[in-house]
Amino acid sequence: MPLYTTLELLHGLIHNDPEAVGILRESQIFVIPVVNIDGFYTIYEHWMKTGELLLKRKNNNRSNEGDLNCELRVQGVDINRNYGYLWGNKANGPCHESYPGPYPFSEPES
Repeated sequence: MPLYTTLELLHGLIHNDPEAVGILRESQIFVIPVVNIDGFYTIYEHWMKTGELLLKRKNNNRSNEGDLNCELRVQGVDINRNYGYLWGNKANGPCHESYPGPYPFSEPES
């Protein structure tokens, strides 16, 4: 989606689309394509095997104790909660959807 949006804006700029030109003149845009490559690949693999979209928001770090007993959708660490500032609560354990990881910045993505 980020790449598609970037291409649309650049196409609009080249063809003098007033909306795209206005957005680019008045905004600062940062494009971050995909940071969670392994989580993305798990979703892709699941789609190719089953035709079902897996709603997974965590990476695939399965080295956490007890994580292999979790269903695929919730295995890993929630990267959004792995940063050092107000680091998350581990009380919910590795099978919880918002598991922050064993310690702040434990994941290479963060």
